[in-house]
Amino acid sequence: MKQLISTLAKTITFTGFIASVIFAANPAQAVLISGVSVTSSKGSIDANNDVYHLTDQSGLSLPVSLGSTHDAVSNNTWLSNNAGGASGNLVFNLGQSYVLNQVGIWNYNGTTARGVQDFSIDASTDNISYSSVFGTTTLNQSGGTSTEASQLFNLNTTTAQYIRLNYTSNYGDGTFTGLSEVQFDGVAATAVPWETDALPIIGSTGLFTLGILTKRKLAKAKLSQF
Repeated sequence: MKQLISTLAKTITFTGFIASVIFAANPAQAVLISGVSVTSSKGSIDANNDVYHLTDQSGLSLPVSLGSTHDAVSNNTWLSNNAGGASGNLVFNLGQSYVLNQVGIWNYNGTTARGVQDFSIDASTDNISYSSVFGTTTLNQSGGTSTEASQLFNLNTTTAQYIRLNYTSNYGDGTFTGLSEVQFDGVAATAVPWETDALPIIGSTGLFTLGILTKRKLAKAKLSQF
């Protein structure tokens, strides 16, 4: 019986040690955020180029990821109304707070002069108070191809539910400004307990500690026999 308990203690200790190493080395991975809604301060030219196309993944190659390419079909893009001009903003509602990793932006892939040129990103948890994630940055002009690549920007592990993209210029069109797609990846900031990194590590550490304590008790029991 003592041999059985000793073997069990060693097994628990080893299992807890291995589990703690695995969970510590493999934290939650950023995933593509689905169900994102978006509003435009400059509206949309029509239903075919409605702002919802920015997040509905239409026109993206499969499987959809930040590395997908975008086609050149106009109905899979967003274009501002005919009084939109070259400046405005887009507000993305992620549905809940995320610790954000990157944003992938596919510039307007129709008449490429309408694509966004200079923009900045702000973030908020309540859609009231915003803070800057990064200042004015240039988005490259689209090549107008049917396999247009995304441009990736680091969001610096910002925690937010709302992202505001402020654009201040385009590539020369005096009437419209547009984008083809915007996608985000990150980790839910309010994950349910069994999805967090902490609890698996705590549990595996507990197994490791239980094994150590059991082995110590067995050692003391052996000493008391002498």
